[in-house]
Amino acid sequence: MQQKTIYVLIAVLALSAVGIWLWLARGRDVWAAGWGQGQLKVSERAYYVGRIGAVIDAWRNIAQRAKRNPRDGRIEDSDLTCLVIDTAERRIWVETNGRILPGYEAELPPQMEWALQRSTPDGTAALASLSRFRIPGIYTKRLPLEEVFLIGTRGRQEHLHFSFTPSGNCGNGYGDGPWNMQTKLNSPQPTPGEGAYESIVVRDADYEQAKARFDASDPAPSEPAVLQEARVAWARVEKRLYQEIERQISM
Repeated sequence: MQQKTIYVLIAVLALSAVGIWLWLARGRDVWAAGWGQGQLKVSERAYYVGRIGAVIDAWRNIAQRAKRNPRDGRIEDSDLTCLVIDTAERRIWVETNGRILPGYEAELPPQMEWALQRSTPDGTAALASLSRFRIPGIYTKRLPLEEVFLIGTRGRQEHLHFSFTPSGNCGNGYGDGPWNMQTKLNSPQPTPGEGAYESIVVRDADYEQAKARFDASDPAPSEPAVLQEARVAWARVEKRLYQEIERQISM
């Protein structure tokens, strides 16, 4: 009963936010606050940092709740939950068995060019424009030393980047001028003999093999519909609220 009450409260809060936005926007056209053009506005940057960070956090939280082997901490959930980044389409989302989870998706700033890189103690390498990531297990000492960077640049004028590791460390940064990688991966990597997990980068061959399995299934929703609807409703209005803040400041 308590859990159901929480779901209802979340839904009410999200729908209330929609109502507030409709009240703010009544009688006038929605003002885009100059987003998507030239240098990122303060409100624009705040929105994308929060939204993209929330998607990454959701992916990690789902992995923490997944079924796992008590002996080695490896995730044994039959569902394949991935963080997916498509730099060509400028999108990021969480999917389970190939299906986007409602509300767990975000756009990347359209005025920037985006790229993915993976850093390890052996060096840095570019990742495919469409890449999937999965946390293999929860024991920190078995996780590989790697850090993934999502980097947006607007020429040499400004940059915005996000980073995450298998152990949960993630961050973001913004600045003028070109982007310079700063990563600290100095500890020795675990060896296969010590039960090291695989990389969080999902190989295309592994994904296709898993896809053949879950394409034939129709899994039930993992959470109540009311919570999904509330999250989607909030995602629709969140961007406009940030733009309204920018409009108020600019008046």
